[in-house]
Order: sequence, then C-alpha cells, then structure tokens
Amino acid sequence: MSSCSNNKVHFDEGVSLIKNAIDGYTEVFGADNEATLQAKQILGQIYPTFGHFHEASLLLETGLDTRVAKLGEEHLETTISMETFATLLMNQSEPEQAKELYLRALEIREKTLPDNDPFIVESETDLMKVYLTQFRFEKAEILGLDALEKCTRAFGHNNSFTFFVMKLLVETYEKQCEWAKAKDLSKQYLNLARGLFGIEHDKTIDGTKSLVFICMHLEHLQEAEEVQGEFLLALTRRLGEDHPEVLDMRTRLAEIYDLQGRKTDVEEIASQLLDIHNGTSASEEGGPIQLDDGSLWRLAQIYTRQEHWEKAMKFLTMAFETAKKKIWARSQVDRGLYPGAGGGFRDARRRACGLSYWNMR
Repeated sequence: MSSCSNNKVHFDEGVSLIKNAIDGYTEVFGADNEATLQAKQILGQIYPTFGHFHEASLLLETGLDTRVAKLGEEHLETTISMETFATLLMNQSEPEQAKELYLRALEIREKTLPDNDPFIVESETDLMKVYLTQFRFEKAEILGLDALEKCTRAFGHNNSFTFFVMKLLVETYEKQCEWAKAKDLSKQYLNLARGLFGIEHDKTIDGTKSLVFICMHLEHLQEAEEVQGEFLLALTRRLGEDHPEVLDMRTRLAEIYDLQGRKTDVEEIASQLLDIHNGTSASEEGGPIQLDDGSLWRLAQIYTRQEHWEKAMKFLTMAFETAKKKIWARSQVDRGLYPGAGGGFRDARRRACGLSYWNMR
C-alpha cells in the first residue's frame, strides 16, 4: 500500500513540474512552440497512468491539431502526435478511431521515409495490435511479416524492434490457431532470447512459456516436458528454488504431467507447493513463500480435469483469496485511480462460481 501511495505522490510531483514547464514555455516561446507541444505530449502520456483519460485526451488532441496547423500533416512530428493520440484511444477501448490515425500515420511515413525506417515498423506494429483486438488476424499477419522482414534487413535479429515484432507475430499465429507456424517462430524467438539476454531475463521466460503453450496445443507433450524441464532446472540454478518464477514454472510442469496422465508426479509437485503456500517452507531470508493466484488457479484446473473436486476447490479458494488480497492492497490508495482494479478479484470469483457449478452437476 505504501508503494502505491508513493507512486501517487511521485505522479503528482511529476505533473506539477511538467505543468510549470508548460507555463514557462508558453510564456517565453508561445503555445505552438515545439518545446511547449513536447511538454504537453509528455503530460498527456503520463495522465492515463492514474486514470486521467479525459485530461490526456484534451491535451493530445489539441497538440495534434496544433502540429497539423503549424507543421503540416506530413511532418514526422505530426505523425508522432497521431500515434500518441491513437495509443490513448486504444487504451480507452476505441480501436476504430485509433485504427484511422495509425493508418494515416503509416501512409505518411511510407510516403516520406525510407522503406526500413524504424518509424514505419512502429506504425505497422501499432496497427497490428489494433487488428488483433478486432480479430482481423490475416491483416495482422501481413503487417507482421512485412515488419519482421524490414527489421531483420535493417537491424538483424539482435534488436529490440525485431524481438517485439516476432512476439506479436507469434501471438497472431496463436490466435489464428496456426500452431505449426507459431512453433517455428517461437523457437527462433526463444533461442535468440537465451543467447542475448540469459536464462532469467523476462524475454526468455516469456519465450519459454509461449513455446510450451504451443507444444501443448499441438499435443507435442514430450517436447513440452523437455523444454519446460530443462528451463526449470536452469532457472532454479540461477534464481533459487523459492523464486516466484521458479514456483510458477513448477505448476506449468505439473500441467504437462497431468496431460500425460502422470498423476503421481502431479501430486508430488502439488503437495510440495501446497506446503510452501501454507507456510511449511520458508525462504532463505526466513519469510513466508507465497504462490501467486495464477499458479494456484493452474493447480485448480488440473484437479478439475481429474474431477478431484475437493482439491480443486481448495486451490481455487486459495487463488481467490490471494487475488482478493492483491486487489484490496491496490484499491486502498484510491479506487478511482485504478479503473481496472478489481478485475483479478472478479475473475477469481467467476472461476469459483463456475467450478462450484460443475462440481454440483
């Protein structure tokens, strides 16, 4: 709770500083000066962090209109304003309006910039995200393949743009249920991430989870187990067996064992994790080790598939209580500042109600 309070204090201090800068720039240089517009754009990007979408929308839309009037629609800074405003619209669940701005920015950049310019790739990936939310997967795939080709040609594989595009393209294939394509690209992504960032980096962890998920959908369970097991051993050596990511990976391995019908192995992992969560085990620092609600929910799913209702309900109740504590701590700062707060709580409650229903059938 104190962390959230500190964040709110820093937010207020930052807003105050930027507003002072805007007033100073406006007085000295004028309201349409680039320094003034840049400061307003930064403030417009910060406002949504604590739910001030209306104020952000006014700033960004006004800034875009000013740049169009002063610099012209085809200026690079104008397209940046278009993309910034479009991103806010996406966050406000207005993808159609966002799409029009992203499309216009892409058209201008393709017309005025070199073919493999990073700004063009940025526009393509932003538009990809819109198409994914609209279930227009073929359009997203076309943009993703083009962006990946441009990134690889311009920067090689060892570039943040390339990684980001690969991840989006894997997500696109997953949503299309194009599992073979997703697997090939996911393997490339994971191998690059391991070599560049190391075993414990977020990109490597995400890449491993993605590949295992894809292998499970393809029913390549032996390969899923090998990838998961190898990675779990390496991650445990690097981070220690009490690390949250290690504990989460163990529940994912249990899920693979369940699909293979290895109930004894599932029970061994679940029993160990239950001891950890109930406080039988402790971290090296002496404090309690807690599983997150996602790991607990995964164990509940396993026992639901096995129709072991008592254990399923036990893990689901723990997941529900863990999610509730997490959301409660966040909401103590100010519920109005977290428009998405409570989602985890509601989701856990829906899961509990759903499982209770199936249990009674």
